[in-house]
Amino acid sequence: EIATQKIGIVHENNQVFTFAQSPEVMAVFEGWANRHHAVLHSTTQDAKRQASGLDFSGIPNYQARNWLLAHWVHEYLVIRDNLQSLTSKVLLQTLTIKIPARMEILRVKGKTVIMDGAHNKQKMSALVDAFRELYPGVKPAIVISLKHDKDYKDVAALLCTLAARVIITSFDSSQDLPVKPMDPELLAKAFDGRVPTKVIADPVAATRALLDSPEPIGLITGSFYLLSQIRNNKGLL
Repeated sequence: EIATQKIGIVHENNQVFTFAQSPEVMAVFEGWANRHHAVLHSTTQDAKRQASGLDFSGIPNYQARNWLLAHWVHEYLVIRDNLQSLTSKVLLQTLTIKIPARMEILRVKGKTVIMDGAHNKQKMSALVDAFRELYPGVKPAIVISLKHDKDYKDVAALLCTLAARVIITSFDSSQDLPVKPMDPELLAKAFDGRVPTKVIADPVAATRALLDSPEPIGLITGSFYLLSQIRNNKGLL
């Protein structure tokens, strides 16, 4: 279902680049590309990693994956549009680009705080893997809130394998496009006592509780609406 929505951005005669995924997903991509006379380019992450010759050990796997896909597209455009190739120095610089609220690492009051918008099973799985890669054996305190329509049980199950404690909160609805947060009490039930949980509906108070927790590393995740609200609260982080 998600693949069908994602591939819908492809127009007639487009060039489409993707890493090979499950047969079910690739069937959706191939069917759409054929119907719209688009050219589907597919390869593996390992193949592009080896071809790049760069060291990705210092960044999360999903970030390396995204970078390799972008680089692949750029290589195609260099040939098609006769563009100038990027130097090795510039390529290395692009590896250090930080995207707000995507494994964004901050130091606040002596504590490491990570902000990452992971709002479904796939993104949360990538976050858990990235966190363990960066901080093996560490269990963080976590603040989370989700939109009301998210598949929260799978997200909670993943966090139960990672968290020392979970603080469940909410967020203010968007003024321009009304968005409803999930009931924190409903989300709390999904953790089913597998990890210590506490509901603090106010996101500012929840973040302060995270900063006061004994864990040296805190993680703020879930909806980007939550992360945006916290990031825009000056003096909080």
